[in-house]
Amino acid sequence: MALIARQRSGRGQRVQVPLFNAMFTLIGHAGAYINSRGLRPATGIHGRGAGAYRCADGRYVQFDTSSPRHLTWFARAAGITHWGPDLLDLRRNRDPEVNRRLHAKLRELFLTRTAAAWEELGNKAGAAIGFARTTTEWIHTEHAQKIGAVVQLDDPELGPTWMAGLPIHLTASPGAPQGPRHLPDADHAQIMAELDHLSSRPSMPAPEPELAHPLEGLKIVDLCLALAGPTCGRLLGEFGADVIKINAPQSGGGSGYLNRGKRSLLLDVASIEGQQVFWKLVEQADVVLENFSPDTADRLSIGYQEVQARKPDIIYTSISCYGYGGPCTPGRGWERQGQAVTGIMERTGTIPAILGPYNLVDISTGVLATFATALAVYHRLSAGQGQHVHASLAQTATYHQAPYLLDYQGRVANEPRGYEALGTDMLQRFYQARDGWFFLAAPAADASRLRAVAGLQTANLTASQLEQALAAQFATLPAAVWVDRLRQAGVSAHAVVLVAELMADPWVRSQGLSITQTVEDVGDVTMPGLSVRLSDTPMRLGGPPHRPGSDAEAILRELGMVEVLPALARAWVLQTSDLPLAW
Repeated sequence: MALIARQRSGRGQRVQVPLFNAMFTLIGHAGAYINSRGLRPATGIHGRGAGAYRCADGRYVQFDTSSPRHLTWFARAAGITHWGPDLLDLRRNRDPEVNRRLHAKLRELFLTRTAAAWEELGNKAGAAIGFARTTTEWIHTEHAQKIGAVVQLDDPELGPTWMAGLPIHLTASPGAPQGPRHLPDADHAQIMAELDHLSSRPSMPAPEPELAHPLEGLKIVDLCLALAGPTCGRLLGEFGADVIKINAPQSGGGSGYLNRGKRSLLLDVASIEGQQVFWKLVEQADVVLENFSPDTADRLSIGYQEVQARKPDIIYTSISCYGYGGPCTPGRGWERQGQAVTGIMERTGTIPAILGPYNLVDISTGVLATFATALAVYHRLSAGQGQHVHASLAQTATYHQAPYLLDYQGRVANEPRGYEALGTDMLQRFYQARDGWFFLAAPAADASRLRAVAGLQTANLTASQLEQALAAQFATLPAAVWVDRLRQAGVSAHAVVLVAELMADPWVRSQGLSITQTVEDVGDVTMPGLSVRLSDTPMRLGGPPHRPGSDAEAILRELGMVEVLPALARAWVLQTSDLPLAW
């Protein structure tokens, strides 16, 4: 974003992204709540038979029915339609008792085939089923290799090594791995020679010297559902773009904080009349975002080819579960499938479970889609060329595991695993104090600083003795006392904080990381703020989310189409009445 701003304004700036700040983007909707109700506890996704199932080979799949139709499609493919409406009726199985019986039947069913067979059946049927692989199994799938999620490079010490590849794909400016890591100081001579021949960067006239935000003036059409896509749209708006969010009429609520700062239409883009509005929006747009099920945009004739034919320099960002160009590309999925197929779930324990409590893959895919879109905007500024941009849950999940997602001859996997893992070693782990937990983070070089911590006896202990001694001594005093003493000795430590406490913390509030807005018909709502600090062209906080569809008249007036609004509303192509709540 800072490079985009420099291209437009001629000014550089300072960029700051503290880890602490970045966590608020990841917390996302899990830290957003109506003040009068407080923060709701996280709940699992178990409705309509969703969950983890053991298969005939002892392996597990993650079955997701967040889209109710997926249960119907799965039932047809699995040959269980005879279970009838008692279990498969999409309204009746909302009942907890019916859902319990459905789960029991599905547990028996999934034991009749292997995990890989169920994944194949589900993908062919259009249902969301992911085989919970190990990372090594994921690395060696044809799909991971074809989409570039993993790549093999010749490491200078380890030899041929599989590792995480690129987390995004751009069709016109794709980029590529620049080779394996270089050993320390390996490039000394080359770099010194280059320094002798460096020339200063030529100054260019700045076309927009008063630029306030990196994406100021850009228009985004956001067609996305769920989490990853709307997160991308919200972030692009917070970097200055004008975002118009399109949902289908009668599609329910407004996804709350995800649509903060966006303008909204409830438009049927599947209809010919609705597409006339869509094409008018495209005429003015710089970016189109979509995360439809695979091939849906093409089937509706609003895919990249159709949009690019009308707007040659358009940036068209597609977000999917499995990414672009591999055999699994047509598959559907959400957070669960993204975690399952890439090995994240297998790390959690014997029975693969979702790694939470936040939507690690969904939100991060929204961030990476924002990054990919920004790269495309920067490319267009310099080359005048639009392109098709891709981000996916599978690529994001792969990239998250980069430190451990490796395969080379002789590799031994020794990273901490499971929900009860406390850390990587005695100096990088959770410890339980008298009243709660805290995390100690000390590099090995700082181990001697522990001797200066009041109340700790660490001299003349072996490594195993030190860990046991620390655990025993930390248990004697409150976490706040130890955190304070450790910090005074120059050792990093932090008490575990609950999200509800974090969102109300005065310092967090003063930094704009937790903010409160008044939402129409709802009242005061608390939600995460802005994570990134740009000194010259800062992010901007969008206005509070409002009822989806409430901007229809203003948007159609801008398009010169306001006179057709009543007819579109009568035909339910455009919903303008009985609008859903914003939250």
